[in-house]
Amino acid sequence: MTTLRSVRSSSSQAAVRSTKLFVIFVCAALIFVTVWLAIRGREEAIREATNTNANLTRAIAQQVDGMFSETTRILDSIAFDMERVNKESSILVRLQPVLVNYAAGTEHIHSVMIIDSHDVQIVSSEASLNPLPTSSDPQYFTYHRDNLSLMRHIGKPYLDKVSKSWLIPVSRRLDDPTGQFAGIVVCAIKVSYLLQLLASYEIGRDGVLALVSADGTILARRPYVEADLGKSTAGSSLLDQIQKNFSGNGEESSPVDGVERYLSFQHLKSNPLFVIVALSKQEVLHHWRSATLFQSAWMLMLCIFVGLLGHRVVRSVGDRLRVEHRLRTTRDELTEANRQLTHLARHDGLTGLANRRYFDEHLAREFAQCARTRRPLGLIMIDVDHFKLYNDTYGHPEGDKCLQAVAEAIRRALRRPHDFVARYGGEEFAVLLSETDTAGAGEVAEAIRAAVAMLDLP
Repeated sequence: MTTLRSVRSSSSQAAVRSTKLFVIFVCAALIFVTVWLAIRGREEAIREATNTNANLTRAIAQQVDGMFSETTRILDSIAFDMERVNKESSILVRLQPVLVNYAAGTEHIHSVMIIDSHDVQIVSSEASLNPLPTSSDPQYFTYHRDNLSLMRHIGKPYLDKVSKSWLIPVSRRLDDPTGQFAGIVVCAIKVSYLLQLLASYEIGRDGVLALVSADGTILARRPYVEADLGKSTAGSSLLDQIQKNFSGNGEESSPVDGVERYLSFQHLKSNPLFVIVALSKQEVLHHWRSATLFQSAWMLMLCIFVGLLGHRVVRSVGDRLRVEHRLRTTRDELTEANRQLTHLARHDGLTGLANRRYFDEHLAREFAQCARTRRPLGLIMIDVDHFKLYNDTYGHPEGDKCLQAVAEAIRRALRRPHDFVARYGGEEFAVLLSETDTAGAGEVAEAIRAAVAMLDLP
């Protein structure tokens, strides 16, 4: 009975433990799914930003490349015309309308001019001939003077003192018939036009669009900061990466403003420039953060709800198991009590033998069975001699011991497990022997007599 209760108690504890583990598993699964979705959402946001950057970079690169290539064709055309005409002033003046047409026919060109070998402007698309506003070191002029290449050169942005506009000089070397340096032809591209072009693309509040020369000089940048024009980014790890690859993507902190961004870059096919499109990491992940925060809040609320519900279920299961345990304990106690009551109702309290009532029930069953099978049924009736005198002489306690000793002697004398002995009356006993004839019953009776005699009771 104790082992059965221990097994049931272990089963109850296992059920409560299993319920707790299930609740923990559900909460852990919710947390895992939320974290997985958050990671996937972040990866998707970065992938989408990278694709957007790459598409914008290609579009801007193609547009800017076409613009500078058109400028290069104008330079080549003017250089070709210069090789065919005399350099006399009267002849050069006739080229002025041509330069005006070139400047007026292209939206991005501010002015076109021809400068001689002494850095003097001799023909310009402007209404009056004014010296070209340059710094004390006109880099593009000295570049062509010292470089024999006839390829176009894109210089650093400069501020035109007349129009107060920032311009990017695109120049080409001019040679005389002997191959000596004869000057340069320059097309000044409007930085404002490039800024207007860059402004037509949506890149967010902290996004960046930049047109940069191959050596890392910023030609145009959005957002526009005048101090950034002509600023060099040489020496930065980003520039090193860009110079080694035609296009690519990355995550960098800007060397200009220090903002961390996801960027894409691509070199122009026909010009020594590259375009950078960079979206702010903060803005790219803003919607993801909001969605993740909202999702995490719901997950937390759901976990709390599941936890509270699970706690209630565990408590209910525990209460139910405790009630069941008490019921089983009560049932076992009642069963044991009933068994004891049944035993007391059928057995004699002094000798432990079956009582007269139980004997009558057993006799009726055995008699009916023997009548059906036509087999003998032996019955021995025993009366303890002189018990009244013994009881009166030695007292009731000794009389009780005497009856107990006689009952034990009778029980030991019986040979078969199913032989039945009962206390029939005060000092009377009865033995019921199934399937036993008179001779067999006599042998058992003699064995009982001998066993009682050996007690040697006075």
